[in-house]
Amino acid sequence: MTYESKKALDEFLETIKNTDKTFLDPDKTIDEQGHVDGYQHVFHLLKSSIQFYLFNDPLRPRLMLLADEDHKLIGDNVDAVYYFTQLRGDQEYLIKGQRYDSCYLSFTVYGGELNGEMPDRVCISINHRDIEFEEDGSFEIKLTPNPDPNGKNEFKLDSDAASLFTREYFFDRFNSRESDLHIENLVPHDPAGPMSDEELAARIRRMRTFYEQTTWIAPLPVEFPLNDFMPPFSFEADQGGWGTVDNIYCFGRFRLEDDEYLKITLTSPECVYWGMQT
Repeated sequence: MTYESKKALDEFLETIKNTDKTFLDPDKTIDEQGHVDGYQHVFHLLKSSIQFYLFNDPLRPRLMLLADEDHKLIGDNVDAVYYFTQLRGDQEYLIKGQRYDSCYLSFTVYGGELNGEMPDRVCISINHRDIEFEEDGSFEIKLTPNPDPNGKNEFKLDSDAASLFTREYFFDRFNSRESDLHIENLVPHDPAGPMSDEELAARIRRMRTFYEQTTWIAPLPVEFPLNDFMPPFSFEADQGGWGTVDNIYCFGRFRLEDDEYLKITLTSPECVYWGMQT
């Protein structure tokens, strides 16, 4: 018997095998440590691919942690906590939570194909200023194709909705309590049973697509000037990718000799949070 899941797995293994082409390219001018980091990052990507697209289901969503002290992905910030789940635009979701110590909390719904591809656009961005909280910080958010205009914390779920990222920033991350968050699908479905060959193959192909396209993001372009910043830029809703429209981004590279240090002088704009990471 021929298994479609075996064919999909072989395709994924071939993609993994060729991953190092993204960081061994001589034009990337990455040093030896960067090459070692690249091979290590293969396993970070594998972990996220499996959690996001094998163990996750838009009909029965679960919030999956993006990164922690041992697992890095997509430029995560040490001052922040991120969660991911798949969505589908023909479903209806309820997010329940309780917020404690964060200076910023948001829920970004991305639109695009349901195949693991990089999102095409931001469908909606909801942050703590848009949410009505109870006195103890608890809240409920409803994502629905047909929101009640007078409903509390009800937001439009577009037909091409494919995924959700939560972001939570802290002034003192490791002495702060992150929000309790839970998501459920309000459309009833039978409990998940054993996966068919076709379903497993489809999930493996979503994993492969997510894995491959995430390698396109890093390493960052080498044309960035040394010891300087590129002009700050905002993330536009229709530019594609995993950014958030609430943020302003600014990139730069640095290279120092053993007896040099990097001094950065800046003026913070008016904002709820700003941070720097290397």
